[in-house]
Amino acid sequence: MAFQHYFTAKLDERVKDLLTNKNINPLDIEDIFTDTNLSKAEVKEKYTYIALQLPEYNRDTSFFQKKQIQIVYGSDYIIIIDENNYKNLQIFETQRKDGNLFFGTYSELALELVDFLITRLIRVVNKMRDEVTDIEKAIFNFESSRDLILDIQILKKNIINFASLIIPLTETLDELKKTATPEEFLKLEDSADKISKMLNNLHNFKEQTSLLTETNEVLIARSTNEIVKVMTFVNILFLIPTIIVGFFGMNIGFGWDTDKFVPPVFFGIVSIIVGSMLIAYFVFKKKKWL
Repeated sequence: MAFQHYFTAKLDERVKDLLTNKNINPLDIEDIFTDTNLSKAEVKEKYTYIALQLPEYNRDTSFFQKKQIQIVYGSDYIIIIDENNYKNLQIFETQRKDGNLFFGTYSELALELVDFLITRLIRVVNKMRDEVTDIEKAIFNFESSRDLILDIQILKKNIINFASLIIPLTETLDELKKTATPEEFLKLEDSADKISKMLNNLHNFKEQTSLLTETNEVLIARSTNEIVKVMTFVNILFLIPTIIVGFFGMNIGFGWDTDKFVPPVFFGIVSIIVGSMLIAYFVFKKKKWL
């Protein structure tokens, strides 16, 4: 099926003239030349206008960025406008040209495209599931070398951004159902079911990441407490001999002033130091502070 199809870097006068020649309402043309922010559909008597706001992962920033796809179709034409070179749309076009997709009318083609783009988003949801699993394993395997706090926050932001873009798709599909044929209605129901499952998964991911955040914070606090406890014990352990050495190091005659080495005195002081350290160790051990 041959059809009018545009992949443009920007909307220009050529596109505006094309839409005008197809008797598209000036208000809809204005919408097409404006970022709609949310997905929507408007079913008119002679044509249908669909604006899709879809997420695409940016490897450079590790976040999702919004891509806008706009579709206008009537009984004998379809115009697809892609301002941002959306990768999944390019994949659809490749499969269409290869004859892997079949449709009889422009309406079927438009709904097939919408369903295809929604289906491709399931791959992203599966990728999020893998990320949640990886973070969960890292936390419960105590891989402290990884910056899990940053990983979790990036994942949480991506989940929220992803959900905010696909939630309006439900209303878009509901609008298209109003004038759909029985076959088209089934296709739209299938697309809506995919969105519903993705949203359920995203809700679960959000709950899991909240739990992982709390767990990670608890483990960090526990690790910090362990370090503080050990350092405190070491300080106390060496504080005792320091006090003893300081005491006997005072410039006071203890009755053994002599230039000669006196073994009993030396080993007596060493015994006091070692004994006091052992006593402190066993006291800490008995109280389970170690």
